[in-house]
Parts: sequence; structure tokens; C-alpha cells
Amino acid sequence: MHHVPDACIQEIRPGRSVFVRQEYQENAEDNVELQLVFQHGTMATEQQYGLVLNTLKQRCGEYLSLKGVKFILYDCVGCGQSPSPADTRPSAFHNEELAKDFAAILDKFTDSTVPIIVIGHSYGPTIVLNTLRTNPLPNLRGLVLIGTSIRNPHLPHSDGGHPIMKLPLFMLRFLQRTMTDEFVKMSVHPDHTELREEVRKGSNRNDMALAKNYHRNMQWATVDDIQSIRNVPALIIHGKDDGVLPLECGQHLADQLPMATFVVVDSASHLVMLEQPEQVGEEILKFVKRCFQE
Repeated sequence: MHHVPDACIQEIRPGRSVFVRQEYQENAEDNVELQLVFQHGTMATEQQYGLVLNTLKQRCGEYLSLKGVKFILYDCVGCGQSPSPADTRPSAFHNEELAKDFAAILDKFTDSTVPIIVIGHSYGPTIVLNTLRTNPLPNLRGLVLIGTSIRNPHLPHSDGGHPIMKLPLFMLRFLQRTMTDEFVKMSVHPDHTELREEVRKGSNRNDMALAKNYHRNMQWATVDDIQSIRNVPALIIHGKDDGVLPLECGQHLADQLPMATFVVVDSASHLVMLEQPEQVGEEILKFVKRCFQE
């Protein structure tokens, strides 16, 4: 593990640079006892975990006897503060490339001798599973899978993303605001009006060429893909009213993992960690505590 500035753009492998944020509980940079690594969903950024991160940092002392906790977050290539890759062909956004990015994050910013818990949201866990299948982590102590799914009878999306992403780019740009309105309705509970507006503004700023590349390369993880984590403690968190990946998707995933705990969050949809950050943060801390007690 190499020391780098706490929040900046870093080249993680040739032609691929991303914005990485590293934070430490109580500034215990030289005495790290646990690492939490965050992987978000398609075209999201590390900011989606910002509110949960605040809760985790504020409440670590209450739940954990650990003092040195390190948090590693990043924006995927081309998203947020991360520049687009040198190779902008659609193949540059394939699952295999995204898994290589995540593996590079683990290699560059984590210590293989310190326990790790990986946290993923939405499509993010598919990238995590692809990474772990080829790069198993001997220091992996647990997984937190939020608002996510693997391929199952309840999953409404097929490989290649939503069929609308097959449309020509000029049509996607024309339809962007309409698509954003539908996404907001599906992903944010109506109780959270301010968050709905924030998500709407952010989604309308998305580059539709980039969105098309990401979505057209989607290949959801399957039951076979989770075999390597069946014996890893897992926390599955799902918003009760998730309109993007229905609650049944989270339950199906939990049913496949013998060591999983399934938590349903009320007054929340797909962006549950932004809608109910304190509850999500506390569930993560309780899970981390159980992982270190067992």
C-alpha cells in the first residue's frame, strides 16, 4: 500500500485514473485496524456515501472498540471528478474493466494485512463479485450489499441495461429529462422531496454517451457468481419501496447466502443510503461489530 493524498485524482492503472477519497477515524492514519471500501452503482460517485460516511465516523466509538478505521471511496472512470479513460470505446466500460479498476483500488489503497469490509450499492456488488471471483481477498471480513440484486426472477433488467439504452445517442439526449423524471420516481421515496430535486439535477447533468456505454455493458451477477462469498458474513440492506430493484431482489440475494442478515428500511427506495443515512450507517456499524465478535 502506498501513501497518497487523502482526496485526489490518481492513476490506478495505465490509461485509467479516478478520484479517490481516503478518510480515517480519529485521524489514526498510522494505526489502521479496519478498512471499509465503498463501491457504488452505475455512474454514481463517492458522494452517494457521504452522509453514511459521516454517521460511520461519528458513531464508530460508540459501536466499535477499534480506533483506527480507514474509509476508501472513489468515483468510477468518467464519473464525478474522475476523468474519462484514455480508451473511450464501449468495451472500456465492460464488467471486466470495471473489476480491474476495483482490484487496482484494493491493491493501491488497502493493506493486505488489515481486515476489510466491502460495501456496495445497486450494480456495484456485481463489480465486487467479479473482482473477488478472480482476486479473492484473504482479509475480507464481511460484505454490505445495499439496494442490490443478482440475476433472479424478480430482476426487471436484463444484460445490456434497460432496452431504452439501445436507442441512438441523439434520441437518448432528447429523452434525458423524461428518463430522469422516471428514475427519480423509482429511486427516491416521495417523502424525500429535497433529495428528489438533487437527484434530478445530478441525473440531468449525466453524459448520455457515457451512460450508454455503461448500461450497454451491464452483465448482472448470477447465483453461480456468489459461490466464493457464501461463507462470508453479509449484510443485505434494501429500501422497502425500491422501485428500481424490488424488495424481492434483496430477499432473493439474502436467501442465497447462509451467513446473510437481511434488513428492510422504511420510507426509503433505491437510494436508501441517502434517504436514511443514519439508519444505514448504524446497521453497518452493528454488522461490523458482529463480524469482529464472532
